[in-house]
Amino acid sequence: MNRLAVALLLMLALPTALPAALRAQTGEIHVEGRIQALTSTTLTVGDVEFMLTDATELRSELEVSLQWADLQVGWWVEVHGLRAPNATEYVARQVKVKTGSDDNGSDDNGSDDSGSDDSGSDDSGSDDHDEEVEVKGLIEALTDTSITVVGQTFRVTNRTEVEVHGVDVPFSMLLVGVLVEVEGVYRDGVLYASEIEVKRRDAPGAVREVEFKGRITGLTDSTITVLEMTFTVTPLTVVMDDDRNVIRFSELMEGQVVEVKGLFYTERGV
Repeated sequence: MNRLAVALLLMLALPTALPAALRAQTGEIHVEGRIQALTSTTLTVGDVEFMLTDATELRSELEVSLQWADLQVGWWVEVHGLRAPNATEYVARQVKVKTGSDDNGSDDNGSDDSGSDDSGSDDSGSDDHDEEVEVKGLIEALTDTSITVVGQTFRVTNRTEVEVHGVDVPFSMLLVGVLVEVEGVYRDGVLYASEIEVKRRDAPGAVREVEFKGRITGLTDSTITVLEMTFTVTPLTVVMDDDRNVIRFSELMEGQVVEVKGLFYTERGV
């Protein structure tokens, strides 16, 4: 079945356009590290399990498409994903295999030349590389020493930087519900926050561009639903196939994989 590219040039902010659960809980997550577990439908990196869908892209650092059958546990990858609406699962949008991730190096004869007692051991490669996690979403929970965003709890230390519009502020100024971007690393099984940046939230009535990719789960004469996101179709909506030929909206069918781009008018700051 061909994948269709659907360009929605206008999306109205109807109550059904963005479900409350999705608006409150969806967030972005980016994890870099070794593959810990791999099944036909899931991928685990940095203790985060991602759901793999027909829309998940697998690429090399050179942007070359790869086959899922080639992926192996232990490879170093970057995973970009979204939190699923049920707030307990993550959906992988793209998996990128890092250069040299298939070179274990542990069995190389050259290991005798590395000099385990030398100070140059820091150059041994990705084995010493900390797994990185980056999330963007609303603060869900706070304690004196931790912050939870998109279901990920980060340990906060005196080395954690907190910024608001480029100005350093105390961690104690943060509040639950604030939109932030958090960068952190895993060390000894603990996820530490290295930087927390407060992001500007959209004002009521602001326009935000949104883009979703997945299977069509619902269709009416005037709406299309993808990943539980319902878009309103207008006379300005353009529908194109893989070859960028314009087709009729009525030619779409449930189950097809599509890319949807649209505009969301916020009812309140989100």
